[in-house]
Amino acid sequence: MKKILPYILPAASLAAILLLFVFARPAITGFFIAPQKQVLNAEIRITADEVLPEDAIINAYLEGDISKEVFSMSVKDFMNKYPEAMKNFSYRQGRNIQLNYEGFGYIGSYVLTIGNLDIENLEKGKYTIKTEIIWQGKVVSETTQDVIV
Repeated sequence: MKKILPYILPAASLAAILLLFVFARPAITGFFIAPQKQVLNAEIRITADEVLPEDAIINAYLEGDISKEVFSMSVKDFMNKYPEAMKNFSYRQGRNIQLNYEGFGYIGSYVLTIGNLDIENLEKGKYTIKTEIIWQGKVVSETTQDVIV
């Protein structure tokens, strides 16, 4: 028995540890630091000094390490989706000489904060926000804004 005793204790210890691993299923623990991602804090400016036809299309793109369409919708749909914009726009009949358009549309100015949109978790880097308003294939206005996250 004295010859076996020095072998039984280490064997029992190894068996206990092995059983612990089998039944407890341990996982690796420790700290993990996720890459920092941030919400983009920038603005899209929409301005119309002359009547902007309600069927004009507003396109907004985010360009950088990734290219992503933020949104594309008609001015009328934009006003319905963001009712706070209507506080700064008026809907009336008028004229837009550049477009050779006469009829009902929107006049005013509005700033939409990007944080209100679905752009989140951007990697750090330099991005460009491009906004354009198009009516019947003509670019009515186009703006770009550089943003660093």
